[in-house]
Amino acid sequence: MGSEETPEELQAIAGNSALTAHAWLIWLLAAATFTILSRNPLYTTLILLVVAVVYHRVRPRGAVFPFSWLRLGGFMLLIPALFYALSLSSGNTILARLPAQWPLIGGPITLEAMVLGASNGLLLFTLLLLFATFNRALPASELIRLTPRALHHLGIVVLIALTYIPETLAQGQRIREAQAIRGYELKGWRGWRPLLLPLLISGLERAMEVAEAMVARGYGSTGEQPHSTRRQMGMLVGLAAAFLGWLLILVGIVWGWGALVGGILWLLWLVWRAGRQVTFSRYQQQTWQPWDGVVIIASLVPLPLLLWLTPATLLYIPFPRLTLPPFEPLWGAALLALLTPGLRTEE
Repeated sequence: MGSEETPEELQAIAGNSALTAHAWLIWLLAAATFTILSRNPLYTTLILLVVAVVYHRVRPRGAVFPFSWLRLGGFMLLIPALFYALSLSSGNTILARLPAQWPLIGGPITLEAMVLGASNGLLLFTLLLLFATFNRALPASELIRLTPRALHHLGIVVLIALTYIPETLAQGQRIREAQAIRGYELKGWRGWRPLLLPLLISGLERAMEVAEAMVARGYGSTGEQPHSTRRQMGMLVGLAAAFLGWLLILVGIVWGWGALVGGILWLLWLVWRAGRQVTFSRYQQQTWQPWDGVVIIASLVPLPLLLWLTPATLLYIPFPRLTLPPFEPLWGAALLALLTPGLRTEE
């Protein structure tokens, strides 16, 4: 099927994906929540380093942290810093001044605005690396298990589409290098045709191979009962209740929240009931291990501290004059618990 993993890579992936998908999902949600709530560059940097260690651990043995991630991180820090510097004229440390008559970007360029932009860029880069680690740790077959049973078919389609994105990019690079060896130079938008046509053909061939392999192996085969009219009417009632509650909230009627929450809960219950009637087979069941419980507990360790810490400790605003961000050692030590998925040695 065109897989190019070496035995060492397969061994590394198998060793790190020993955690169940639910354990990885809880780790992801916990780390993302702490990253968003701790809008402090010191805490964000600490979480970034923790996630980078876990990312390195789920990569093949001996692999180094890719330089492309470092370049992407620098780009994601630089662009928000420049944007905030040009659009936000607040702060006491003035680095330069642009003519005031310039629309949108006129006025002083301050160090505080640049620091605020770089801090937000650091947060976005941390979240990006966090999701990349989650995607690296779990194969597509394990991610499918996280989708509700009623949406099993949709989950398969979405995950196969996501796995095709990096493969399509790699195939496009190979085609471009092959054309360059033949002496072809890319000039203008018409010059993309010799690249796009082979890329489209190869994509269709891979799609046919995957479809044939899935059919031959019975992958994702399900037995599902047809939706009853009663369930379809229930879905309409839930959607109508949620939509009505949303309209009532817009006009200021408080009990519209009840209709909105009630409609959403009713829809979730119907989806759960529909999922119970969907059965599908799995080639290999992933069993729950004690280390899964350790990872889940460690991921939730910093959660109680959120109720104890003050917003002034978690947040950082560099205005009016740039100062050092506050740092609570206890909170920083609690965030180190997110290292737990990367502590398990490969067997």
